[in-house]
Amino acid sequence: MSLAAEVINSGYRSVVAQAETNLKKLMTEWYELFKVERLTCPANEKNLGILRLHIFPALGAFDVKDIDAERIQRFINKMKREKLTGGFGYSKDTSGGYSVDYIKKTKSLLEQFFKYAVRKNFVSVNPVSDVDVRVAGKCTSIDADEKGKALRPELRTTVFGAVESNPVLKPILMTLAMQGLRTQELIALKWKHIDFEVKELQVRDAVKRTIMLDDLGNITSRGSEIGCLKTVSSLRNIAMPQVLIDVLYEWKEYCQQNDIKTEQDAYVFPNTSRGKKNELRTYSSLRSLFQRFINKHELKNEGLTLYMFRHTFATMLLEEKVNPKIVSEMMGHASIKTTLDIYSAVFKATYTEAAGTLHNAFMRMFAT
Repeated sequence: MSLAAEVINSGYRSVVAQAETNLKKLMTEWYELFKVERLTCPANEKNLGILRLHIFPALGAFDVKDIDAERIQRFINKMKREKLTGGFGYSKDTSGGYSVDYIKKTKSLLEQFFKYAVRKNFVSVNPVSDVDVRVAGKCTSIDADEKGKALRPELRTTVFGAVESNPVLKPILMTLAMQGLRTQELIALKWKHIDFEVKELQVRDAVKRTIMLDDLGNITSRGSEIGCLKTVSSLRNIAMPQVLIDVLYEWKEYCQQNDIKTEQDAYVFPNTSRGKKNELRTYSSLRSLFQRFINKHELKNEGLTLYMFRHTFATMLLEEKVNPKIVSEMMGHASIKTTLDIYSAVFKATYTEAAGTLHNAFMRMFAT
């Protein structure tokens, strides 16, 4: 029987004397018992990466009683200053190390574990409480404008002009850009969710990534399945513009001519490759399709991502002065504050225009 199983059956105190108390062993057991089932697969994958790549190599071999604030602070400081060239968790500022948010996530995992360790009397105090993650000269969170990056107006013309000749990718990008769907919502979309008569698209499901773990918490395989939406607010009906309706009619005809299912319960954008036709499309296959399009049209230097089309949807609406509350609801945001934070750059231009409008209104009061 594994230690994790013993803990479930008999409680930690009865097996502590038999167990090694190095951080890697205890933190692996803690994460498996108290975190894996409560988090989404992407969150688990990110956390397990932090454990495997950073925490365990630096601290895993130490007995938890020997890990103090100074040892953890040295570990954090190293993450701040390491010279990196890019990748997951890396700072865009190559003069420094990992991003502040990534370092804060690393500290948070350690802090949660040591709170647990204090409760179980493995240690008397939480050594993470006094650790500082601030980096001189860097923001403490991701720039909201960066998170809301959309296609530039001239790039919109280039991209949608180029995709006209791609019968599979065209309806996908058009739906993302004209309905503001998250990629996982788009992949889960079925024909029964599209009402051509009412001109409405219904968001009801989302694809979630699945992972399988071994006894040590290592990822052994990945997959996809239909799961719940991100939030309650994500359940929504979105009005479809006529241009998108025309594109989806065109796509449906293409499907019928190429043995791609269009029954009510069939996926709107399934896998179309030979041998996997009509199966649930994975995010990686969609990303590969998009990457081939980028390479073909020499758009590698534009920093294009699929998520940019969702941001473009919101940005275009806000540029046309659509009420932010309506945009927030169409995006499926939990609150309008999320919308205002992410698209602050769009509002800056609106605020400037509002000041000009106020000036003109004030001057008209004195016009003869």
